[in-house]
Formats: sequence, structure tokens, C-alpha cells
Amino acid sequence: MFEKIFFKKALIVALFGFLFLSMLIASPMLANASSQESYKPKIPLGLDEEAFIVPKDNPMTKEKV
Repeated sequence: MFEKIFFKKALIVALFGFLFLSMLIASPMLANASSQESYKPKIPLGLDEEAFIVPKDNPMTKEKV
């Protein structure tokens, strides 16, 4: 009897611990994903700014540079 109760409590504690750790790991990744803003590089003098084209579906971010 005691072993069944102990097993259930241990299982519940392990489940909550797993959920807590999952949230702890996932929250910074989700916070950083939305904060990626597009990056506008400084074109050196003498280079044509119109020739430098960044596709709209693949914007340049600081992480990519």
C-alpha cells in the first residue's frame, strides 16, 4: 500500500519537474525568436547600394552576419 502511494507521488513530482525544466529551457528560445530584427549593413563607398538585394522572405539579421 505504502509503495503504491509513494510511487504515485514520485511520478507526479517527476512529471512536474519535467514540465518545469521544459518551460525553463523553452522560454528563452521563444523570447529570442520574436526579437530578431532585420539588419541593414553599411555599404562601403564606391559600391552600388541598388545592387545589394536582400530577399524579403529571407531577411538579414545580426545572428546571420
